[in-house]
Amino acid sequence: MTESSDLISAKAALKGSVGLALVKGDCAVSYCGRGIGDLYSAVKGGADYVGYAAADKIVGKAAAFLFAKLKVASVYSAVLSEGGRDVLLAYGIDCFCGELTESIINREGSGKCPMEEATENINDPDEAVAAIGAKLNELRSRAAR
Repeated sequence: MTESSDLISAKAALKGSVGLALVKGDCAVSYCGRGIGDLYSAVKGGADYVGYAAADKIVGKAAAFLFAKLKVASVYSAVLSEGGRDVLLAYGIDCFCGELTESIINREGSGKCPMEEATENINDPDEAVAAIGAKLNELRSRAAR
């Protein structure tokens, strides 16, 4: 399996503050937010990324479910979890990575990423989107205190 020209372009856009890039032919979109928020917003907002190539800094199982919901064609991640890889492959999404890891670690380095935990026992993309939304709301309300 080789990387498409769209995926190569998406990877090239993944620098500086860009954490997520999607490319399909002449159409290119990039996001600069941290974490999974931009990807979740794209899904909830009904973004049309069918057939796009996506490059992301970190892809765990939660992000993989979101890419499956968006029906992207391929994903490159600098760091990809085994659970993320399994979801991408289950949905026929070509995946490539710089580093394959057992799971994604939280920002403090003290355990699993909360999104990885939220989707750990989920096998359905719709359930995953609901779990991700609930976890994002929980984390936002905790941060607001």
